[in-house]
Amino acid sequence: MTNHLFSVFQDERFMDLTIYQYGYEKCEPLHAFGPYVRNNYLFHYVISGKGMLHSNDEKDHTTHYQILAGSGFLIEPGYVNTYYADEDEPWEYVWVEFGGLRAKECMELAGLSYKSPVFRTTESEYGERILKEMLTIVQSQNASSLELIGHLYLFCDGLIKYSSSRKQTQGGNLSEFYVREAVVYIEHNYAENITVEELARMCKLDRSYFGKVFKKAVGQSPQEFLIRYRMSKAADALIIGDDSVGDIGASVGYPNLLHFSRAFKGVYGVSPREYRQKNKIIDSFRQERGCREIAIFPLFRTKRRIPWESCDLSHLFPRGVLLILFVLSLLYYFYAHKKNIRFLFYELFFMLFSHLFFLRIFSTFHEGIDDICLYFGQLHTA
Repeated sequence: MTNHLFSVFQDERFMDLTIYQYGYEKCEPLHAFGPYVRNNYLFHYVISGKGMLHSNDEKDHTTHYQILAGSGFLIEPGYVNTYYADEDEPWEYVWVEFGGLRAKECMELAGLSYKSPVFRTTESEYGERILKEMLTIVQSQNASSLELIGHLYLFCDGLIKYSSSRKQTQGGNLSEFYVREAVVYIEHNYAENITVEELARMCKLDRSYFGKVFKKAVGQSPQEFLIRYRMSKAADALIIGDDSVGDIGASVGYPNLLHFSRAFKGVYGVSPREYRQKNKIIDSFRQERGCREIAIFPLFRTKRRIPWESCDLSHLFPRGVLLILFVLSLLYYFYAHKKNIRFLFYELFFMLFSHLFFLRIFSTFHEGIDDICLYFGQLHTA
């Protein structure tokens, strides 16, 4: 192996865990890097020799760590770090820069952070397993993206399994990990007939213990969370869609309409039909007309639903503004006639705002008729 290897991972399709760069280096005496702030996680494993790590916290206080062969150190993104090789025994290390949605979670489970950046194992053979995975990543020049990501997962799994600091953070973080897994499972399977026992089995926990852990983290029992999540999905469907109440109940795991209505009323205080009648905001008629809702004239806090095909200027003014402009133009029109003042501009001004005012009134009346018809139609089909 040469004294220096460096590679960049080009595939950006992996979100949970991904590699950015990786390499190997046999350093010269006092070879240093930093002070520098990383954007991603960076882990070094020392093969031989030793060196120093200077790590800063959020208050810019510096802590000094001596890193020996058979151990490693983590650099967390967002913090200033400096590290350098020993003058007499310069280190030789392999390193991986990585990130992703679950990178922080993995490092927390391993007990590694800017507060505790040094990785040590209880047995030397465990460190050799970490080194093996890292060397596989660094030396696999022709490996596929999936193969490299697979070794990254094995590397992170090794950090979690073999870290001597894992027990310091395992309790709370591991519980939160189980809760997140259960929540994700509910989000993807709420339409199925899932039970608390099934969630506990998935997390490989006793049902009673799982319930305690879940309630401590979320503030609700697993059953309460499942019901509320299902009802929130049903409420969205009642407001947005036109499916029957029975179909919506079945889509969230309640094929029995009576059971669904009871559960819904227990959460929202009203039946599904009452909820739909009070909160329906999108109807098929206006969807077909291609309506959009915009907020105009913040002073009046009004909203208008504007069909794309009728973009006349009357929709740009609330009725109050048009009424004021219409009255002013009307008064000036009579004043001008009384004084025998005839200017084409003022007459056009009067005609414009009178047109807009009556157009606005007619449009509002027309929409009101639509709402009444659609309301009774919903009562019939709900």
